Amino acid sequence: MTETTTNTLLDLSTITEPFDLATALVYMKENGEFIRCKSDTQDFYMYRDVQKRPAVVDGRRQYVDVESVWAYSQWGGISTSINVADLFKKDYYVMKFDENGNPDWSEPTVGAKA
Repeated sequence: MTETTTNTLLDLSTITEPFDLATALVYMKENGEFIRCKSDTQDFYMYRDVQKRPAVVDGRRQYVDVESVWAYSQWGGISTSINVADLFKKDYYVMKFDENGNPDWSEPTVGAKA
């Protein structure tokens, strides 16, 4: 089974953006953060989702954690084509949201702290 997420809030003043995919995945897994990929050709956010589903493990039926990462564009659709080369660049930011919980798609500040 996967580890349980602690969901502690990140101290955004300590995060230097942009960062790489490995760092993005850590922020999603350990802190439950939504991560934005903003490059010349891509602009989407992604998040980690863990669901409990029934399965047979060692001959016994029990719940297991099934982990997924979802990606959505600013138009609300699932991002269906991701340029794999973009996954190796430092094009990732902590996704910002407004006071109503809507994603903030404004241009991120490059090289600054969040």
